[in-house]
Amino acid sequence: MAVVETTEVTTHNYQGVDTEFAREEGEGDLSLDYWREGHWRFFGRTLAQIGKTPTLDMPLVCEKFRVVYKQPAP
Repeated sequence: MAVVETTEVTTHNYQGVDTEFAREEGEGDLSLDYWREGHWRFFGRTLAQIGKTPTLDMPLVCEKFRVVYKQPAP
């Protein structure tokens, strides 16, 4: 369990997500290419469930946050 504080919320189209956001998300090798490949697969699977397909100009809500409290492991 954790408590997080949202520090920033922005909207970008898929193609407008930048290297800094990808790095700060902290997944894989922290590169924008890794972020784009993984998220394109995710959006493809998720949107298919409602009969849609991802596009380069689809809007995304990008959230930055900090961990305020993290419960210690048992």
